Amino acid sequence: MDADYRRVLPAVGRDASADCVEIPMEGRHRPGRLREEAGELGTLAETYGLDIVVDLPLSADLASPSEQVRGGSRELCQDAVEVAAAVDASKAVLVPRTCALKSAYDDVELRGRFVELALDLNSYADHAGVELCVTPSELLPFAEMDPLTERDVAVCLDAVRARATGLDPGRLRDRRDAISHVHLTGLPGVEPDGDAAGLDDRTEAYVRALGHDWEGSVTFGAGDGPGPIPAELRSTHPTA
Repeated sequence: MDADYRRVLPAVGRDASADCVEIPMEGRHRPGRLREEAGELGTLAETYGLDIVVDLPLSADLASPSEQVRGGSRELCQDAVEVAAAVDASKAVLVPRTCALKSAYDDVELRGRFVELALDLNSYADHAGVELCVTPSELLPFAEMDPLTERDVAVCLDAVRARATGLDPGRLRDRRDAISHVHLTGLPGVEPDGDAAGLDDRTEAYVRALGHDWEGSVTFGAGDGPGPIPAELRSTHPTA
C-alpha cells in the first residue's frame, strides 16, 4: 500500500468482502512515522473493521556478513515490530534479503545467519503479540524454510516472489498449515501477468493448492483492488 492509509483504509473498508489491509513500513509509512500516528491508524482500522498486516522494512539485512549491519537490522526489525504492536497489527511480514556479494559468500552461511536472527525476531514478535510471517525468497527458498517452520515460524506466500523463484504449487499442499498469510500481487513496481488481482495461471495454481479449508489472511497489492477474491479462498478469510 503506497497510498496514504488515511485514503486507503476507508476505501478498503467500504468493500463488504474486505477485512484486512497490508501496510509496507516504507516511506510515509516508515516505523517512526507510524509510531507517531499509531492512535489515528488504530482508530481508522477499528472504525472500518479492518485487521492490519505490516511489511517490515526491506532495508533490513539479517543475513549480512557484517556484524554491525546485522545488529542494526535486528534493531530496525525489533523497532518495527514494536510499532506493529502499537497499531494493533496481527501480523508482520519479513522478507529474507541481503546486500552481500553473492559470489563472495556461501548461500548456506548467509541463510544460516538469517535463520538465527529470524528465530530471535519471532520470539520478540510473539512476546509483542504480533505473528511474524517470513516470505520465501531467493535468499531463503520455500524448500529451505524447515529450520523456521519446524520452530513454528509462519510463512507468507507472496505470489510474485513465488513465481520468480519457480515454486512448484504442488509443494504447498503438504505444508499449507505453515502458511498464515498470502499476498496475491507482491512486489512494488512489478506488474502482474494476469488480471488486476494478479491471478495468472500460476497464482491460481497456488490458490488451488491451499484449498477451501485453508485458514489465513489474504491481501492484494495497493491500487489493484481489493479485486475479486479467489473462490478457493473466499470462504476462509476474504480480505483486501
